[in-house]
Amino acid sequence: MQPLKQSVYMLALGCLIGIWAWSCAPTHILRVHYQLPSKSDSLEGINAFVSFKDVRENQAMLTDNAKKALTDYSGNFTLVVAQENGKEKLFGAYELTTMLITVFRQRLQHAGMQISENRDTEIGIEFILKEFMLDFESRNWIISISYQSNLLKNDNLILSETISGKAERYKVAGNREAEKVIGELLTDMINRLDVQQLFRQAGLYPQ
Repeated sequence: MQPLKQSVYMLALGCLIGIWAWSCAPTHILRVHYQLPSKSDSLEGINAFVSFKDVRENQAMLTDNAKKALTDYSGNFTLVVAQENGKEKLFGAYELTTMLITVFRQRLQHAGMQISENRDTEIGIEFILKEFMLDFESRNWIISISYQSNLLKNDNLILSETISGKAERYKVAGNREAEKVIGELLTDMINRLDVQQLFRQAGLYPQ
């Protein structure tokens, strides 16, 4: 093999090995993308306090198989929120509950809601996490999420809605598919909640 061709070959081989090593490297944190829906003002004029509860029976986020596949995972997420125009905002690293409440708040504010920091605000929206579990079986990442949203008035329950979902993605290399399947299901389930309809049904939507 000629010296020039041999150098090019060795360089290409080195790059491939580097890419492989990077994709298989231990993951200390999962990068999750949440895609906001189209911009709207459907919740404009509504002022509410937003709270979050974690009532999962199993507080673990990973099954034993998922733990083995996600070597050195710290249990934290890097949250990236994407807009319809493709612009992205990095929110930093969070544990699960902080990541989820951040996503919920972004969703509501994106629809025009003014979020109050005062717990004594008349209207409240309470999000209750019932399940968040990542599994790994037959080279498939499987994520299950379930949550309940409660509409409150003066701390009294008016209406509630439960949303559950499950998704899976085949593992190709590394843990990128795990990140993708979490982001995809999270996006679908958060955007599926029709808060405006809850307010209409409760007779609380601004006239």
